[in-house]
Amino acid sequence: MRTVVFVLFKEAHFYADVLPVTLVAHRVGGWVTTKEAARICGLEWPTMSQVVYSKRVKAVRIGGIILVEKESAETYRKEQESKKSAKDREKVLHEKLASLTPEQLEALLKQIETPADQGIDASKADAEWKEPELGQELLES
Repeated sequence: MRTVVFVLFKEAHFYADVLPVTLVAHRVGGWVTTKEAARICGLEWPTMSQVVYSKRVKAVRIGGIILVEKESAETYRKEQESKKSAKDREKVLHEKLASLTPEQLEALLKQIETPADQGIDASKADAEWKEPELGQELLES
């Protein structure tokens, strides 16, 4: 990591004499400013700063500039999107379960009961018992 920081610092220092600070980060290659990282992640700049300080993305400080690894910012965005879609799926499932009538819920629970729940000797039931379907027809209605 020290070698990378030194190379970045050396390259940034060279460009800093010629270019404005915002262009220096783009010239370094593979690294972006926190403002650009916030745009990539779909966050506001202060939120992105908190992400950087909590070390959820790879970042380095060169002088007064904090640079975020572009690939790390893109990975963080993908992780956040997948978490959001998982939460959305869970919310839909909860809504569907809440809309079931007591009869539908009882039928669904009967489908997922194990032999032990039914009072059957598990050693005898293992040979006969098969994995039940999870009542997709009830959830989809």
